[in-house]
Amino acid sequence: MDVGKITIVPTSETSKKQPPPVPLPPPRVEWFQMKMILFVERNGPECLSSARAKICFSNNNLSDEGLRSLLEVLLNFNLHIAQLQLSGNDLTSSSMTALADFLMQCPSTNPLWELHLSHNRIEAASVQQFFRVVNRDKRFPPVRDNRGKREHFVVHLNNNLIENPGRLIQACK
Repeated sequence: MDVGKITIVPTSETSKKQPPPVPLPPPRVEWFQMKMILFVERNGPECLSSARAKICFSNNNLSDEGLRSLLEVLLNFNLHIAQLQLSGNDLTSSSMTALADFLMQCPSTNPLWELHLSHNRIEAASVQQFFRVVNRDKRFPPVRDNRGKREHFVVHLNNNLIENPGRLIQACK
Protein backbone atom coordinates (compact mmCIF):
# COMPACT_ATOMS: atom_id res chain seq x y z
CA MET A 1 0.00 0.00 0.00
CA ASP A 2 1.33 3.48 -0.90
CA VAL A 3 1.26 6.32 1.60
CA GLY A 4 -1.72 8.54 0.84
CA LYS A 5 -3.62 5.88 -1.09
CA ILE A 6 -5.92 3.04 -0.21
CA THR A 7 -5.96 -0.07 -2.31
CA ILE A 8 -9.02 -2.27 -2.04
CA VAL A 9 -8.15 -5.91 -2.53
CA PRO A 10 -10.95 -8.22 -3.70
CA THR A 11 -11.66 -11.15 -1.39
CA SER A 12 -12.42 -13.53 -4.23
CA GLU A 13 -9.51 -15.51 -5.66
CA THR A 14 -11.19 -15.37 -9.06
CA SER A 15 -10.98 -11.59 -9.36
CA LYS A 16 -8.69 -10.65 -12.22
CA LYS A 17 -8.11 -6.96 -11.56
CA GLN A 18 -7.74 -4.85 -8.46
CA PRO A 19 -9.55 -1.53 -8.51
CA PRO A 20 -7.30 1.50 -8.89
CA PRO A 21 -6.06 3.17 -5.70
CA VAL A 22 -8.37 5.82 -4.24
CA PRO A 23 -6.29 8.94 -3.53
CA LEU A 24 -6.65 10.52 -0.11
CA PRO A 25 -5.98 14.19 0.52
CA PRO A 26 -2.37 14.77 1.54
CA PRO A 27 -1.94 14.93 5.34
CA ARG A 28 -1.27 18.67 5.27
CA VAL A 29 -4.50 19.30 3.35
CA GLU A 30 -6.42 17.24 5.90
CA TRP A 31 -4.70 19.18 8.70
CA PHE A 32 -5.64 22.49 7.04
CA GLN A 33 -9.24 21.36 6.61
CA MET A 34 -9.48 20.44 10.30
CA LYS A 35 -7.95 23.79 11.32
CA MET A 36 -10.50 25.61 9.15
CA ILE A 37 -13.38 23.63 10.67
CA LEU A 38 -12.19 24.49 14.19
CA PHE A 39 -11.71 28.14 13.26
CA VAL A 40 -15.25 28.41 11.87
CA GLU A 41 -16.71 26.60 14.89
CA ARG A 42 -15.01 29.07 17.25
CA ASN A 43 -15.60 32.25 15.26
CA GLY A 44 -18.67 31.57 13.13
CA PRO A 45 -18.85 31.27 9.34
CA GLU A 46 -19.34 35.02 8.88
CA CYS A 47 -15.74 35.59 10.01
CA LEU A 48 -14.50 34.25 6.67
CA SER A 49 -16.49 36.71 4.54
CA SER A 50 -14.26 39.66 5.47
CA ALA A 51 -10.98 37.74 5.64
CA ARG A 52 -8.12 38.32 3.23
CA ALA A 53 -6.25 35.04 3.57
CA LYS A 54 -2.66 34.27 2.72
CA ILE A 55 -2.47 30.51 2.20
CA CYS A 56 1.04 29.05 2.12
CA PHE A 57 1.47 25.47 0.97
CA SER A 58 4.92 25.94 -0.57
CA ASN A 59 7.33 22.99 -0.45
CA ASN A 60 4.72 20.49 0.77
CA ASN A 61 4.99 17.90 -2.03
CA LEU A 62 1.36 18.47 -2.95
CA SER A 63 1.50 17.28 -6.58
CA ASP A 64 -1.43 17.84 -8.94
CA GLU A 65 -3.85 15.60 -7.00
CA GLY A 66 -2.99 17.24 -3.69
CA LEU A 67 -3.57 20.67 -5.21
CA ARG A 68 -7.02 19.58 -6.38
CA SER A 69 -7.81 18.45 -2.82
CA LEU A 70 -6.61 21.76 -1.42
CA LEU A 71 -8.63 23.80 -3.91
CA GLU A 72 -11.74 21.80 -3.06
CA VAL A 73 -11.25 22.58 0.65
CA LEU A 74 -10.77 26.27 -0.12
CA LEU A 75 -13.96 26.38 -2.20
CA ASN A 76 -15.94 24.64 0.53
CA PHE A 77 -15.02 27.37 3.02
CA ASN A 78 -15.78 30.26 0.65
CA LEU A 79 -12.64 32.00 1.82
CA HIS A 80 -11.31 35.08 0.04
CA ILE A 81 -7.71 34.29 -0.74
CA ALA A 82 -5.51 37.27 -1.42
CA GLN A 83 -2.33 35.26 -1.87
CA LEU A 84 -1.86 31.56 -2.63
CA GLN A 85 1.68 30.20 -2.30
CA LEU A 86 2.26 26.86 -4.05
CA SER A 87 5.95 26.99 -4.93
CA GLY A 88 8.02 23.81 -4.92
CA ASN A 89 5.18 21.28 -5.03
CA ASP A 90 5.96 19.26 -8.17
CA LEU A 91 2.94 20.80 -9.91
CA THR A 92 2.54 20.28 -13.64
CA SER A 93 0.48 21.80 -16.40
CA SER A 94 -2.64 19.98 -15.22
CA SER A 95 -2.47 22.11 -12.06
CA MET A 96 -2.84 25.22 -14.19
CA THR A 97 -6.16 23.89 -15.47
CA ALA A 98 -7.27 23.13 -11.89
CA LEU A 99 -6.26 26.64 -10.79
CA ALA A 100 -8.14 28.26 -13.66
CA ASP A 101 -11.25 26.24 -12.79
CA PHE A 102 -10.83 27.20 -9.13
CA LEU A 103 -10.61 30.91 -9.94
CA MET A 104 -13.76 30.73 -12.05
CA GLN A 105 -15.65 28.94 -9.26
CA CYS A 106 -14.61 31.32 -6.50
CA PRO A 107 -17.70 33.32 -5.60
CA SER A 108 -15.66 36.22 -4.26
CA THR A 109 -16.11 39.52 -6.02
CA ASN A 110 -12.56 40.31 -5.01
CA PRO A 111 -10.42 37.52 -6.51
CA LEU A 112 -6.92 36.27 -5.90
CA TRP A 113 -4.24 38.96 -6.00
CA GLU A 114 -1.08 36.91 -6.09
CA LEU A 115 -0.20 33.34 -7.05
CA HIS A 116 3.20 31.77 -6.32
CA LEU A 117 4.01 28.83 -8.60
CA SER A 118 7.81 28.95 -8.85
CA HIS A 119 9.96 25.80 -8.66
CA ASN A 120 7.39 23.45 -10.20
CA ARG A 121 7.16 21.65 -13.58
CA ILE A 122 4.69 23.94 -15.35
CA GLU A 123 4.96 24.44 -19.11
CA ALA A 124 4.36 27.64 -21.08
CA ALA A 125 1.33 26.36 -23.03
CA SER A 126 -0.64 25.72 -19.84
CA VAL A 127 0.25 29.16 -18.49
CA GLN A 128 -1.01 30.70 -21.71
CA GLN A 129 -4.29 28.77 -21.42
CA PHE A 130 -4.59 29.80 -17.75
CA PHE A 131 -4.34 33.48 -18.73
CA ARG A 132 -6.87 33.06 -21.53
CA VAL A 133 -9.36 31.98 -18.88
CA VAL A 134 -8.34 34.67 -16.37
CA ASN A 135 -8.41 37.45 -18.97
CA ARG A 136 -12.07 36.64 -19.75
CA ASP A 137 -13.05 37.14 -16.09
CA LYS A 138 -14.10 40.74 -15.43
CA ARG A 139 -12.83 40.48 -11.82
CA PHE A 140 -9.27 40.54 -13.13
CA PRO A 141 -7.16 42.51 -12.61
CA PRO A 142 -8.28 42.63 -8.98
CA VAL A 143 -9.22 45.69 -6.93
CA ARG A 144 -6.88 45.90 -3.95
CA ASP A 145 -8.05 49.00 -2.11
CA ASN A 146 -11.22 50.86 -1.13
CA ARG A 147 -10.75 53.43 -3.88
CA GLY A 148 -11.57 50.86 -6.56
CA LYS A 149 -8.14 51.03 -8.17
CA ARG A 150 -7.25 47.92 -10.14
CA GLU A 151 -3.82 46.40 -9.60
CA HIS A 152 -1.84 43.77 -11.45
CA PHE A 153 -2.62 40.11 -10.85
CA VAL A 154 0.83 38.77 -9.93
CA VAL A 155 1.84 35.22 -10.85
CA HIS A 156 5.33 34.00 -9.93
CA LEU A 157 6.53 31.34 -12.40
CA ASN A 158 10.31 31.32 -12.13
CA ASN A 159 12.12 27.98 -12.26
CA ASN A 160 9.48 26.09 -14.23
CA LEU A 161 9.64 24.47 -17.67
CA ILE A 162 9.23 27.77 -19.51
CA GLU A 163 11.89 28.19 -22.17
CA ASN A 164 11.13 31.70 -23.38
CA PRO A 165 9.56 33.82 -20.61
CA GLY A 166 9.57 37.00 -22.74
CA ARG A 167 7.52 35.35 -25.48
CA LEU A 168 5.15 33.93 -22.86
CA ILE A 169 4.59 37.35 -21.29
CA GLN A 170 3.74 38.83 -24.67
CA ALA A 171 1.38 35.96 -25.48
CA CYS A 172 -0.46 36.32 -22.16
CA LYS A 173 -1.20 40.06 -22.51
